[in-house]
Amino acid sequence: MVQVESDGQACAALRQNCELLSATRVQVRHENVRHFLAEPSESFEIVFLDPPFRRGWLSPSCVMLERRGWLAEHALIYLEAERELKLDGLPAAWQRIRHGEAGEVAYALYQRNPQTIS
Repeated sequence: MVQVESDGQACAALRQNCELLSATRVQVRHENVRHFLAEPSESFEIVFLDPPFRRGWLSPSCVMLERRGWLAEHALIYLEAERELKLDGLPAAWQRIRHGEAGEVAYALYQRNPQTIS
């Protein structure tokens, strides 16, 4: 498991939690996710994406996940964003399974299905 966090304090808290839980198989990376996604990839079955709100990072990050080979064939992708954000421009291979809102947050679960691309 890899956690990517750009905020130094949040990254330190994640590392502390991993140590507290003896989560030895978790790698915490203090890095901008756009730089991380530009690196050579490995495919993941499950991805949680919760970029900083109102910075326009969600759609470009989703495109990078798809185009750079970060997703397994039928990966699950969980997204969180500000409620007012329109989730346009997501990869065509992603099918929405669930979505909803809680307070100021919108969330959605997608499954990758490459066969849906025409």
